[in-house]
Amino acid sequence: MGCNCSKQHPVAASCCEPSEYGATVAGATNSDGRTALMFAALGGHESAAKLLLDHGADARAANNVGHTALIFAALGGWESVAKLLLEHGADVGAVDHGGGTALMGAAQGGHDSVAKLLLEYRADAGAANSDGHTALMFAAQGGYVSVAKLLLEHGASAGAANKVGHTALMEAALGGHESVGKLLLEHGSDANAADNDGTTALMFAALGGHLSVTKVLVEHGADANAADHDGSTALMFAALSGHVCVAKLLLESQADAAATNGDQRTALMFAALSGHVSVTKLLLEYRADAGATNSDGRTSLMFAALAGHESAAKLLLEHRADAGTTSREGRSALMFAALGGHESTAELLLEHRADAGSSSRDGRTALMFAALSGHVSVAKLLLEHGADAEAADHDGDTALMGAAEGGHDSVAKLLLEHVPKASGGQVSGCRQQ
Repeated sequence: MGCNCSKQHPVAASCCEPSEYGATVAGATNSDGRTALMFAALGGHESAAKLLLDHGADARAANNVGHTALIFAALGGWESVAKLLLEHGADVGAVDHGGGTALMGAAQGGHDSVAKLLLEYRADAGAANSDGHTALMFAAQGGYVSVAKLLLEHGASAGAANKVGHTALMEAALGGHESVGKLLLEHGSDANAADNDGTTALMFAALGGHLSVTKVLVEHGADANAADHDGSTALMFAALSGHVCVAKLLLESQADAAATNGDQRTALMFAALSGHVSVTKLLLEYRADAGATNSDGRTSLMFAALAGHESAAKLLLEHRADAGTTSREGRSALMFAALGGHESTAELLLEHRADAGSSSRDGRTALMFAALSGHVSVAKLLLEHGADAEAADHDGDTALMGAAEGGHDSVAKLLLEHVPKASGGQVSGCRQQ
């Protein structure tokens, strides 16, 4: 609607131009420092944004955290609003208090048309925020291949790393974004680059169970036996997470099934602890050692027993894992099963000749562990297999004392039923009246 003010009126002669009052109103801010223009930009309301700009709203203004209207428009993917703001002098390179730019916002949301517009206005494709994160990393994180391609065409570095050492390729691998990962590798991204913890893109892909990304990385030379600073490999990550297809691909790519980390744990131990039977079976097929021990002397069978994974334990026993092996503390798989209250696993171990009466280095028995934790069914099973209810550890503590300490009445009652009762006869030297 046009201006209706009279051109003859000396006061109203310039009423169609932005007034000082109008500019003040249009530029007002709330407690967060947001202006009406920012709200219009965030919602993608182009006509409202134009009206505000026509009334003197500042396209370059920022709120309390440094967000401009352009950043809000980019985050929302509002191309027409972003263009309008740029035409009214919005700063394409403005950064918020965390170093974020409008281009990063567009990349994070996968808004390729907005990203293209910003790049045409010479937004820096390689800029990084305070964490070292670039627009390309945000695009890779979200799997936005078209945005990633645009950024690479405008000079973004495929090999740049943020402050924790993550590259765009690692972000793509972590999210399982095969197309972005392939694009980055084609643009020179290093498949074997490691972050500050020594973790590679292949490890991230294995942890997430992303088979297609794992395959692309291996095809581009990723080392299947690379280890992080703790000594963990991609195969261990796959085993821990139970990703059997990824584990199989890694083994076919010459991953070492016998490799150990800093605690001397193997992939088989991780699989057993997590109860992933299919991975456990696969590793055993690749001749993983069922009897291998970690730095504490614990075996895969002990890890399976501790977590109560009966099927994994059964598979390990079928591959000659020894139910009688003890850790450096002298604890057996049966003791670990008893501690966790895993009756079926304990029964399986007893069927494979686990000794119900054996004791650890400090004299504790499986029955003591069951009693202390209040696992009455396991305690009953152990007693049925000859466990000694009166046995004491090196401090003189018995299973009954442990049950009493924990307030486990049912276990205490069971133990009392298995302790020989004291004689009720006449005490020597005394005579009944």
